[in-house]
Amino acid sequence: MNIFWQNEKLPLKRSFFGPKKTRFLEIGFGKGDFLIHLFALDSSSPLVGIEISKEMIEVTLRKLSYHPNIFLFHGDAKFLLKYVFPHNLFEKIFMLFPFPWPKKKHKEKRIYEGDFEKVIWYSLKEDGKFYMITDEDFFYEELKQKFLKENIFSESEFEDFFKEKAIETKYARKWRKENKNFYFLCLKKVNDKKPELKKKIKILNKIDHIVLKSENFITEFQNIKEDKIFILKRIFNSDKGKIFEFFVKEENFKQFLYFLMEKKKNTTLRPLFKEKIIFTEWIIENLKNIFEI
Repeated sequence: MNIFWQNEKLPLKRSFFGPKKTRFLEIGFGKGDFLIHLFALDSSSPLVGIEISKEMIEVTLRKLSYHPNIFLFHGDAKFLLKYVFPHNLFEKIFMLFPFPWPKKKHKEKRIYEGDFEKVIWYSLKEDGKFYMITDEDFFYEELKQKFLKENIFSESEFEDFFKEKAIETKYARKWRKENKNFYFLCLKKVNDKKPELKKKIKILNKIDHIVLKSENFITEFQNIKEDKIFILKRIFNSDKGKIFEFFVKEENFKQFLYFLMEKKKNTTLRPLFKEKIIFTEWIIENLKNIFEI
């Protein structure tokens, strides 16, 4: 079972998931109820889940244990599918009761905003299918319209097995008690269409340290460009040197970074917790504006 993907060379290779073809992915698996059904259906193939909540990952780990064919990823699904996973990886992708962000002011937080449908298209194998269930009619209508707009998907059958198992999950039971309606959508990849997918983030190899020309640096810094943000949040002292805290956002991917400036033979800038950092051109560009590199 694999949770921390940041220490791998990105994008991941197919071999990362083992010798067998990857069949199923669930986006936002919560407490893992539906994942358990998928795993029981085919435990011999790699099963992948993406979840933004560390707490839910821990709950699911206790249920599924550490099986080598289960791969749980902590992070933002759109970023992982677009920049971390190889293309054409999954036969079926499931998304059950995603948080709808119903208020208009939160529209940009809805998962289908941006190029989500294109990301899903590239994530699916030929004739692959994307399954979605929601209790919100507007979410169903908007997502359906978005996926069908460019004719890169067509409507398909939502098989009874997946439908029955999906409505046994925690949130499905909760919404049933509140007498909410369920909206089921299954969309099949149209193979002869190939949408353009623009990748705005350039991922770099891991950096062990950066040699600085001096100990000089800018004490206040922020750089905001379109959907990119880089902010120097704090500077504090440690017994090893100065520690710098940064907030970074590219597209919808957010990171908090910590770098240690220490003086030994040379003055160096060393990333802390580097195994969890995704180094990008945007990060290096801004570090060069703060330090003398």
